[in-house]
Amino acid sequence: MKRSIAGVVGAFLLSGTAIVVVGCSAEPLSAEQTTVDEPLTPCAFAEADDLVMMVQNSDLSERLAWPITFEHVDCSGDSAIAHTMPDGRTQPTGVLFRYSDGTWRALDVGTSIDCAAFGVPASDVGRLGGCMKAVE
Repeated sequence: MKRSIAGVVGAFLLSGTAIVVVGCSAEPLSAEQTTVDEPLTPCAFAEADDLVMMVQNSDLSERLAWPITFEHVDCSGDSAIAHTMPDGRTQPTGVLFRYSDGTWRALDVGTSIDCAAFGVPASDVGRLGGCMKAVE
């Protein structure tokens, strides 16, 4: 995934006030620096190790076998389900996360989560393993 760099951005702290400086670089940008693909989405930040830390610091952590390890993450839109690593003792399960206000929040644990009840759009429910599918 390539990203754009339109200029030079700097930030510094002056007397407790954050100041951001945006300007042009004296150096020409390379072709790689000026290529635009797509903006980052919450799924770009749905890393298994980061989600482990989020669930360990939540009320849901006591519902999971420790140490908590995620084998893989399914992500769509602003929702993700992280799947625990089989350990030979406990049943693998999923943890539902939603991305809001710049962070992932653990919402529920289970093998068949009613994701729609947590606001996951129907278009995303079908892409997340571990979400109950709506019966028509």
